[in-house]
Parts: sequence; C-alpha cells; structure tokens
Amino acid sequence: MYFSAMNVSLPGIAWKKIYPGRAFFVHRLLPAALALGLFYELATQASGEVFLSILSPTSSRSWWLLSAALALMPVNWWAEVCKWRSLIVRTEPMSFSRAWQAVLAGVAVSLFTPNRVGEYGGRVLFVQPENRWFAAGATVLGNFAQALVLVSGGTAGLLWLSRRLDWPGAAWHNQIALIAFGGLFLLWLLYFSLPRLPARLHRYGFVKRLKQLVKADMQHWPRVSCTDLARQAAWAFFRCLTYSVQYYLLLLYFDVPVGFLDGFSGIFLLFLLQTGLPLPPLSGFLTRGNLAVALWGQFGAGAAESLAATFGLWIINLILPAFFGTFFLFYVRKAKDSSV
Repeated sequence: MYFSAMNVSLPGIAWKKIYPGRAFFVHRLLPAALALGLFYELATQASGEVFLSILSPTSSRSWWLLSAALALMPVNWWAEVCKWRSLIVRTEPMSFSRAWQAVLAGVAVSLFTPNRVGEYGGRVLFVQPENRWFAAGATVLGNFAQALVLVSGGTAGLLWLSRRLDWPGAAWHNQIALIAFGGLFLLWLLYFSLPRLPARLHRYGFVKRLKQLVKADMQHWPRVSCTDLARQAAWAFFRCLTYSVQYYLLLLYFDVPVGFLDGFSGIFLLFLLQTGLPLPPLSGFLTRGNLAVALWGQFGAGAAESLAATFGLWIINLILPAFFGTFFLFYVRKAKDSSV
C-alpha cells in the first residue's frame, strides 16, 4: 500500500506519523495556496489591453486557430506523460491515468519555482517511497533531453534570424555557426554517453562522499541504454514541435505578421531564451513577454498582439494544466489508496 491511515507523507518521509502539521500542509494548505496564487497572477500579470486583444479576434480564421491551439494542449502533455512513464514503469507499475496526475501535479507546483524545479516534488508524491530517487532521476533525464532539443532548435533559430534581420555579428555567421554546431555535437555526445557515466564517476572518491552526504542509493536511479535516450529525445522533439505549432497558431490568431520559417525560428529562439531565465513561470511572465515584444516587433507586430500570443500560450499550456494538477494534489492521498 502506498499510504496507510497513519502514514500520509511525501515519499520516504512519515510526516503524519512524526509531524502531523506537515502532512496537513502537503495535502491541504499547499494546494490551496497554489490555487490562490493562480488566481492572483491571472488578475495582476497582464494588462487590460492584453486581455482585450485575447477576447477580440480580428481574423476570419481566428476561432479555428484558437481551437487548434487548445486541442494540442493535451497532446503536448500526453507526450510528457509518455516520456516520463516509459522509465517509471521499470520499477513501479503505473497507469496512464496515474502518470497524468503526477505530471500535472508537477506543473502546478513548478509554477512557483525557478526553472520549474518543483516538477520533481509534485511527481514524487505519486510514487512509492522507495522509488522517489528513481522518479526524480527519470524527471531529470527527460528534462535534460527537452533542454537539448530546445538548445538545438534555439541555436538554429538564432543563426537564421541573425542573418535574416542583419543582427550584430551576422558578418561572422559562418564562424559562429561552426562553433555553435560544434558545441551542440558535444552536448549530444555527452547525452548519449550517460549510460557509461555512472561507472566512470564511481572511480572518483568525491562521488562516494556525495552519495553518503545525500544518502541516495545510485542503484535506484534510471539505468538507461542509448535506445532509451533516443526515445526520450524523440518524445522531447515531439513536445517541442507541438507547443511550437501552438505558439505559431496563436501568432496567426492575433495577426502577428510573421512567415512560417521566420515564425518558427523566432519561437525556437524565444523558448531557448526563456529556458535560460532562472525565474518561476508566474513571476517571470512579464520578463518573458518583453522578449516576445522585442522579437516580434522586428516583424511589425504590436506589443499587445505579441503579449497576447505569449500570454495565450501560457494560459493554455501551464495555467489550465496547473488547475487540474492542483485538484490532483488535493486528492493525492485518495488517489494513492485507490491504486492499491
């Protein structure tokens, strides 16, 4: 059984047995705080002009474009569920329904943490205590693959737009491209070397000391092959393509005048820059919005339209899933008991 009546806890920590107040915090106060925070940010982060742009479509195809962007939201998170679950099922049977709950709960918690590190805490609530490190490791591996895809796409987008818009350094385009793709090759080489990395690291004494410090059994971390890594990268690429299409559909919806190639290059570049900002998705929204305004403004887009497209994607891909994730956090104990 995942949780007993006297042991409602985060994996591996008997909070209710030892600290009753912390169990109440995890299962009641934390989800309530998340819900209140979502409403507060929705009310304060965007101006009335942006909301007016969202609610006032101007193109005859607008409703079709918006509907398509909304329809792709579950596809985006389905890919993430498949990516994470493909590793988790090696140590713990997990249905797609339960994996959905874990991933969306991670989205809810991650909205308030830098670079969405809260995903780890949200997901480990839905696994058995002895598998918490494995679940965290699977999340790290999937996020690493996602980051590599974003860096690769963002680098290509930057190189294209730097020449297209004649940005500073365009004269050195060929040399910069050579260095950039050389760096990407090394990153992907490191990624596909991960199966051999633990054996090599254990040769060094500091790894043993680190293991004792964090009390983590490295044997519980995912053991992966190159095939597993390729599968993770494929899911990551599919996710990146999905939310890039969503963003492009929203740009068309708000009549941002950008072509197909320029649009996707800019989208990949924005995702790369946004990933590098060490800010929680909620508090960093306006900063990310300013990047979008600066980029799409070079194609003649207004600030309101650029912010509306960015804010629309934020609502579709983060806020809506986070509401569901908050609900799952409220009922995480019931969900665990019913899965026994």
